[in-house]
Amino acid sequence: MPLPRILFPANHAVDYYEDLQDIIEKMNNDVMDFVDRKVTPYLRRNDSYKKDSEMDDIIQGLEELKESAITRAFSDATAKKLADKFSKRVKNHTNNEVKEQIRSVIGMDPLKRNQQLEDAVKAAVSENVSLIKSIPEEYHKQLDTIVLQGVRSGESIDDIKDNIQDIYKKTDSRAKFIARDQAGSMLGDFTKIRHQELGLKEFIWRDSDDIRVRDEHEALNGHKFTWEEGANGLFPGKDYNCRCTAEIVEQELEQMFGRAA
Repeated sequence: MPLPRILFPANHAVDYYEDLQDIIEKMNNDVMDFVDRKVTPYLRRNDSYKKDSEMDDIIQGLEELKESAITRAFSDATAKKLADKFSKRVKNHTNNEVKEQIRSVIGMDPLKRNQQLEDAVKAAVSENVSLIKSIPEEYHKQLDTIVLQGVRSGESIDDIKDNIQDIYKKTDSRAKFIARDQAGSMLGDFTKIRHQELGLKEFIWRDSDDIRVRDEHEALNGHKFTWEEGANGLFPGKDYNCRCTAEIVEQELEQMFGRAA
């Protein structure tokens, strides 16, 4: 019976990304509404009719949008909820995938509750909360520059809006990267903990077997490495955006538990 492949948690990464995408889209819509209400009328009026208070309103409005995004749309509670859900789903995915490999070799599941794994999940939640909170901060940092420099230099409102949409697209792409990168990183960390819990010292590197695999990872596919050293310090899932996985070494598992009948 062939050893089942460890599957990358793509569905959980997509769900995480879509959750982030919904909040990002709402944040961007609020910004575009503000631009239509405050920036557009200001830019289209003749200089003789513009007032200092209007520029003050724009600056204040940008600050309020940033504050709302950071403390409400991307609040600590929201970030914690999303990060917690995602991390636990990847943990459960990892458990199921590793258990299937173990059962295929020894016919049973010796894995138990593991405090190190629970601590790793907590660390992943904390890291992802920071990543989520960085999204509105980076978006609004760029937004302030685009709007204020655009107004100061007399750019057209269409150019300003186009530049804002560029920020939105970059922010959306970053959310997608975070979701995929963190899914792989957590899968790698959780798999390592489960392997070492069994006393396994080695793993086989498996790439994702598609056209997106980078050449250096394809070269590692099928090779055996130790959990102590990895591939010159590199482990599956830990490189940026890596979708590679660690497979159990059947012979090592058999030596410890025996072959399933």
